[in-house]
Amino acid sequence: MIGDGLVSLEGEAWSRHRRILQPCFQTGILKDALTAVIPSKVTNLIECWKKAEGRVIDTYAHMSAITLDILGEVSFAHDFNALASVSDWAADSNASEIGEIKDPLMQSLAKVFKPSIIGILLGTLGLGWLQQLFNSKRIKTKQVLDEAAEDIIQSARENPTVNTKSLIHMMLNATSMDGSCQGGRNSLTLRELKNELKVFIIAGHETTSTLCYWAFYALSKYPDIQAKVLQDIQKHATPKDQIDLDSIEKMEYFLAFVNECLRLYSPVGQIFRYTDRTEDWNGHIIPKKTRIIIPSSCCTATQITGQILRRSCRKGGCKVKMAHGI
Repeated sequence: MIGDGLVSLEGEAWSRHRRILQPCFQTGILKDALTAVIPSKVTNLIECWKKAEGRVIDTYAHMSAITLDILGEVSFAHDFNALASVSDWAADSNASEIGEIKDPLMQSLAKVFKPSIIGILLGTLGLGWLQQLFNSKRIKTKQVLDEAAEDIIQSARENPTVNTKSLIHMMLNATSMDGSCQGGRNSLTLRELKNELKVFIIAGHETTSTLCYWAFYALSKYPDIQAKVLQDIQKHATPKDQIDLDSIEKMEYFLAFVNECLRLYSPVGQIFRYTDRTEDWNGHIIPKKTRIIIPSSCCTATQITGQILRRSCRKGGCKVKMAHGI
């Protein structure tokens, strides 16, 4: 449904995509784009919260909206208009939650990830591919999803003066528009471009909003940490109380707090890997090409990660700098 992108490809295909897309993530380009977009979005959200003072705020939904709008403008020169749903919620004192985001792409993605009993059963049995052949609703959703992605690409192509350093414009510059089914060494096909767009929205949007949500949780659970984070932010904020990336880089305590949130509350619940050789794990033989599911919580367990690192170092003679005390 989504297609393969940089975060899911492996081997030579991954190397080619990484080589093509790497220039899109240069620090200078990202810094300028984020500085131009984030302050106004944050101000908009804060104004909505001020209007709704005394009401319960669905932090996860609001973080999802603001991160989607920021990602849309910075990466795809596209306005998902997600914060409009937050503004409507703030204006309606009887509303308990924000409304559905109207953007066609996001509506299609919501349908893709909506769980179904049949889908779960087929996936468990390893027969998920059957849905692509016989599930008419899923086929229609895929068509709508692809059309929505094409609309964003076409809009960016027709408006090259809007944020020309956005991810989508840089990917367009590296895209073969001759309709070929195979991309070159330094170019993507149109299909690959659409897949990258969909994958980046999923990988970038949900992980960032989930991190923000858990950061709010940690701040509310530990008031003493909250006070220190606030003190660090106020110390390095600009005279106009604006927070840009240059000032954030000076916030040592705040950055440590964010890293600790990532360690304790990983936005990615689990990762999947395949063994490239047969392994003997404490007497248990794991065959080559076995699919391994690694819960992110394992990465915070000193006993487990320490054992993995010791085994890796014995085999490769590597030197490992262990982060966050793991």
